[in-house]
Amino acid sequence: MGVDAGSGDHTDAGFAGEVESDFLSGRNFDRLVGFTDAAVAIAITVLVLPLVGLTDLAPGQSVWGLIGEHSNQVVAFVMTFCVMAMLWGVHNRILNGARGYDQLVFWLNIGWLGLMVLLPWPAALVGEVDLDADGTSGVFVFYRTTMAA
Repeated sequence: MGVDAGSGDHTDAGFAGEVESDFLSGRNFDRLVGFTDAAVAIAITVLVLPLVGLTDLAPGQSVWGLIGEHSNQVVAFVMTFCVMAMLWGVHNRILNGARGYDQLVFWLNIGWLGLMVLLPWPAALVGEVDLDADGTSGVFVFYRTTMAA
């Protein structure tokens, strides 16, 4: 029983015969990449949800006035979207160069995805705080820490 990328078998020939390997390729790898792409796409979609409710234009108020009134939410969205897009681009380049994965890569990928799907939350928190109020530094520390991770 050797490596057959199409069937999902994952064994390698060892020194003393056939030895099972933890290296997964073929359809297994494609599923990991698809799952990763889907999770990032959903996280980026969730990122925009706080902006969807910004439709309360006052009489005579322009769209630019509404954006200015909620600038912290818009800036948090744009910054987080750009960071998420850059992180996904690098991650995508890495996975495109791979031909399979093992358990270590799987769990590193899951950890990375955990951080990616967490990012909309601190972005929403930053969007909700009053930038002039005292006591908001904890929110910004949390936001910067998750963005840097």
